Amino acid sequence: TDAMRMLMEQHLPLMFMDRHVESRTGDLTHVPVVDSDPEQGIREALLDVKQHGFCSVGYVSGPIIASPSLQEREQVFRTVASEIFGEEHVFVESTGFEQSSCASVLHRMISVGVKALIVGYSPDALRVMDVMAREGLVIGSDISLISFDDVEIFRLATPRISTISQQVQRIGRTSAALFLDMLEHNVDVQSQRVETMYIPRESLGNA
Repeated sequence: TDAMRMLMEQHLPLMFMDRHVESRTGDLTHVPVVDSDPEQGIREALLDVKQHGFCSVGYVSGPIIASPSLQEREQVFRTVASEIFGEEHVFVESTGFEQSSCASVLHRMISVGVKALIVGYSPDALRVMDVMAREGLVIGSDISLISFDDVEIFRLATPRISTISQQVQRIGRTSAALFLDMLEHNVDVQSQRVETMYIPRESLGNA
C-alpha cells in the first residue's frame, strides 16, 4: 500500500504482529514478524481426537486465498492428521463458507463418516454452531467441534468449545519487547514464533 511504502522510505522501525504481509516486490522480507506456529496446537488437538476414539477427522480451512496464516494451518493439519489418522481418513474443505455452504459441508462430512471437525477460522466455527443448532445437531454428540482462536464466546457456549489458542497475549508481549529493542538499541531483531496451545473442553465427545 502507499502508506506502507511511505513507512519504508522513512526508514522507520517496522514490525508485523500476528500477520504476514506479502509484497509483490519482495521488499518486506527483512521486516521481523511475531506470529503463532500452528503445529503444536494442531498436533495436541488431533491426538485428543484420536484418544476419544475417532478414526477420521475433518478440517475447514477458512478463506485461505488471501491469508498465508490460514494456508499454513491447512498444510500443517494435512501433514499431522495424515501422520496420526492416515491420509485416507483425513477430509479437508479448503474454503470458508456462508451458512448455506456450511450446512452442505457438515452433511458431506457426516456422509463420509466424519464426526470430529476442526475449524481453522473462528467465524466459520460460529457458523457451524449456528447451523447445528438450527438442524438439531448436538455439539459433542452428533459432531465434535474444535476451533482455532480462544475467543470468549467459545468459553461461554454450551457445551464449551475446545480451541487452539494462538496465545495472543504472549505474541503481544514478545512483540513489544522486540520493538523496544529496535527503538532503544537501533538493532535488527529476528522474527519469532509463539507455539499454539490446545485447550480441551466439552465440545469434543467420544466417538
